[in-house]
Amino acid sequence: MSSRQSISEFVLYPHQQIVYRMLQSSPTIHGCIAIPTGGGKTVIFIKDIDHRFSMNPNSINLLSSPRLALIDQTQDILHVSCKNTYREVFVCSRDDFGKKVFFEEDETVSRPMNTTDPVELMEILLDQISNDNPPLMIHSTYASLPTVIAAIQLFENNPDISDDHQEALKLCLDTWHADEAHNLVPDAIHKDEEEKARLTALVMSVPELVKRFPRTLFWTATMKHNKTECDMSNKEIFGDIIYSISAAELIHAAVMVSPKVFPVIIESGMTITNEVDTKDIANELRVISNSSDNRQLTYFKRCLEHDVSLNEERNAPTRMIIFADGAAITLHHRRALTELFPEAYIANVTAETSAKDRRYIFDRFSTEPFAVLLNYDIVSEGMDLPGVSSVCVARGMNAIKIQQSVGRCLRLSQEDRDRLQRGEISVNDLSNWVKPYGRVYLPVEAADMNAKNGYHRAMRLLKKLHDAGFDNIYNDIDSSLLLPHNLTDDTLRDTFPDMYMEGLTTIEKLEQYIRFEETLYTFSDKTDEDLLSVFKSQVPPLVK
Repeated sequence: MSSRQSISEFVLYPHQQIVYRMLQSSPTIHGCIAIPTGGGKTVIFIKDIDHRFSMNPNSINLLSSPRLALIDQTQDILHVSCKNTYREVFVCSRDDFGKKVFFEEDETVSRPMNTTDPVELMEILLDQISNDNPPLMIHSTYASLPTVIAAIQLFENNPDISDDHQEALKLCLDTWHADEAHNLVPDAIHKDEEEKARLTALVMSVPELVKRFPRTLFWTATMKHNKTECDMSNKEIFGDIIYSISAAELIHAAVMVSPKVFPVIIESGMTITNEVDTKDIANELRVISNSSDNRQLTYFKRCLEHDVSLNEERNAPTRMIIFADGAAITLHHRRALTELFPEAYIANVTAETSAKDRRYIFDRFSTEPFAVLLNYDIVSEGMDLPGVSSVCVARGMNAIKIQQSVGRCLRLSQEDRDRLQRGEISVNDLSNWVKPYGRVYLPVEAADMNAKNGYHRAMRLLKKLHDAGFDNIYNDIDSSLLLPHNLTDDTLRDTFPDMYMEGLTTIEKLEQYIRFEETLYTFSDKTDEDLLSVFKSQVPPLVK
């Protein structure tokens, strides 16, 4: 039996109530709903699905996700949450999907089917409208959406199917929920012909499905634009933005916690330039994956020890997600970290991990007091892993991907949510929270552990996070792990002679320097003399 809590037991937050009421009153609707990671998108569309099952008992509905792990999670939630009887079919390439049965004696859900054949799916659609069946839920990966539209078109163009059945199909097609919908927008045109053909088929399937489902909803935390026809600003395909709320609003309302960034200085041995590349945040983060095994493990060890120490102060669990390069690398790191931290549950998941093993790993990770989950991309989007205390970035990521990945640790802890509802803690005082913020560990490269290069690299990375939508990121930085082991006050004075402040701790001096760098990027059109003048007005007197 699944250990997941039914969404019917959740009390909806005000923003969720607004969206759900809007959907309840909309027999036709087409557009985007933008809610930050951790803001509870899944709860809303699962409740809407159950509502539509009751409104249209013979309906055909589509729920699409970018990856199999997310399909598995939403199927799990549907099974434990829907009050209405329904049946389901999986359109994806894995044989182990559509095989599980949650409740041996539960007849709410019929035994699911699995197919990648458009003809077979067409026959399932015909059976759905020809017989007295409960609502049908089609689960599909985005890669398999061309199969879904092909099956519908085969149905429409089949001369052996009567006009009455053709009309019945139009009436039965009800709602398409596209989860993590920014994945429908390709990153770029791929040179590989096979990949290009796959992406072309996916892009062409989207408007065809929109034409046929009277209710089409694109759910995302990160609206994506690539300046092509399949861009989320294209209203013919994606519709209007029918609801949007910012992370700042949800943090202020205590629906999410804010991120606190811990740049961790590492020695890369590479030559660093101080040119600011604002286009590709991935290049800034790739430094750790290009480092030697020992440096990577040192980085992981430092992050974990730091996370454990802060959680112990609050009697809170340590559950860290590490985003690293490749299946072989994450397996290697799992073995090494198990030796370093024998008291921890340490696991890695890849695209090849079976659905059964993945559910076991996720359930155990979410309940252990000290757990580490290594992956490349499996849990970066949409996955609900309760109690994540921190994420550790150890590979290159673009701006959208890092926003999604950071969101894994921004969910409110269940204990804090319960205590807030009982009035035992306040949104204005985080001192008694079990999880007052989500920790984000980022690697910062410094050639030969040179302090100045490290701080420049930290600010370049933080600027890109700021530009990517983390508006308050400069206020949520902790410099304690930016300290190279050999950094002394004398070194700091030599490195920043015009910005050295007496009477402050070393970390306070670093943070003042970071504030100066923020000013530098904010007023990029000013001269160095102007910047120094602004800086002097904001901080204690400078001495040389």
